Amino acid sequence: MAYCTRPNCNRLSVARGICHRHYQAAHREGSALPPRTKAEDGAGFLGDTGYRAVYKNGKRKAQHIFVAESALGRCLPSGAVVHHVNENRDDNRNVNLVICESSAYHLYLHRRVRALRECGNANFLKCSICKQFDDPGRLVIFFSNGAPRNQHHRQCWNLYHRALRRKYRKVRADGNL
Repeated sequence: MAYCTRPNCNRLSVARGICHRHYQAAHREGSALPPRTKAEDGAGFLGDTGYRAVYKNGKRKAQHIFVAESALGRCLPSGAVVHHVNENRDDNRNVNLVICESSAYHLYLHRRVRALRECGNANFLKCSICKQFDDPGRLVIFFSNGAPRNQHHRQCWNLYHRALRRKYRKVRADGNL
């Protein structure tokens, strides 16, 4: 984490070694900004998204993508996503990276890890109303494009809609509708 290089300023730097306030002031006043510095090949830094980035052949690329492409021996296919197994964005070891064929499969992996962590069973789904994980056989599941989009217990659904009907009856009775 770098701080603003201007005197008596202890805010975090956002660009060219200065904070957002000094950067905006320099633009307003037309004064010179610190020069841009080009990073050397192989030099890395931690980006705003939390992923480590590196420069290779003068181009910036996320380090986990670079490591996955090196292991694969070619560029990643279109639509492919690199998944961190331990969910630590800074851990870019080969054994911690999985190349997913699509973002849908990547989200599927995250859903299963979340279920395993929360309830101990990776196959369980989360009720969209009560937010509890349960066996998919006890849930009503709505699919969209072949993937589960919304799932809930029938009892949760009935209680939710009963409360919703009461709310609308009260609104109509008050004359606000």
